[in-house]
Amino acid sequence: MRSVLLVESAERPHDAEVGPAMAFGVFSLLALLAIPLFIFHIWALIDVLRTPASVWEQVGENQILWGVVVLFLSVLGPILYVMIARPKLVAAQTIA
Repeated sequence: MRSVLLVESAERPHDAEVGPAMAFGVFSLLALLAIPLFIFHIWALIDVLRTPASVWEQVGENQILWGVVVLFLSVLGPILYVMIARPKLVAAQTIA
């Protein structure tokens, strides 16, 4: 029983040394991913709102629906907008 206690106490300082460093590394990685995704999300939302309603009607898409999709589907919404609606909108704006 005594040897088990010594092994457990010997492992605890090692775990304490790795914990904060690993937590900082994970936090840094999440920050590196979160900041560009946040900027992409805001850009997509602004793009939806700044595109004139006449262009949305011309391509047959719903501006309010795409705004809600971008706003509430955090990462997937802006990706869907860029892949589905935005090419149609850009094509319609270059023609007009």
